Amino acid sequence: MATDLFRSLRLFVVIISLGFSSQSSSTELIVSAAASLTDVFRDLIKLYEQKTPRSKVLLNLGGSGALLQQIYKGAPVDVYASANMTLVNQAISREALIESSIKIFASNALVLVTPNRTNSVKISSLSDIANAGIKRVAVANYGVPVGRYTIDTLKKIGFWTQIENKVINTNNVRQALSYVLRGEVDAGFVYRTDAATEAERIKVIEVIPTSEKIVYPIGITQNTEKLAQASHFVDFIFSDTAQELLQIHGFVIPR
Repeated sequence: MATDLFRSLRLFVVIISLGFSSQSSSTELIVSAAASLTDVFRDLIKLYEQKTPRSKVLLNLGGSGALLQQIYKGAPVDVYASANMTLVNQAISREALIESSIKIFASNALVLVTPNRTNSVKISSLSDIANAGIKRVAVANYGVPVGRYTIDTLKKIGFWTQIENKVINTNNVRQALSYVLRGEVDAGFVYRTDAATEAERIKVIEVIPTSEKIVYPIGITQNTEKLAQASHFVDFIFSDTAQELLQIHGFVIPR
């Protein structure tokens, strides 16, 4: 009898433990975010987890296009934050994102940067990178937003053909920034917020007006099994505290 009671108690404890485990895992969100959001999203997630004690957010960073391909292939992503609206519209058309959940939470600017050191060939404006002494310019590939913004803009102003043979392609904006930091290229195109993270090691030469406004949309995936939690996280991004943190990191808040 005592043995049966002991077994019943153990079973009860196991069931309760499983219940807590299930509840805990149900609040674990996977957020895929553009590489240019690396620093600010790490800070935002820390703040979110502090304000929502039983929540856990896993951050998946990369090029916006590559992250979207992961979602298309069935990756278990709950929230997607992109650096480009065109990609989000494509995802909506493929029923990968919930259209009504999409909101723009920040904007950015494109800048031309160089290593912060003495250069044998002076670069003081965009036109200078066409000079013969400039051999390598970092530009993200067209599959990621910063590459799309850069290439489309340079083509529109008729400057792309002058530097195309100097271009070193990168997988995302952070790789372009890394090439500049290490002096592996003479110049590179990155977002203003990424340049700000290394203000002492690189020099911003010029802000490049882009042909398409650089915006950051965020939305919920169609396949999420945690709609309420995902909605709560997206709402948090638009809270006063989160928006203030975005501004501290150099992002511009849409009005």
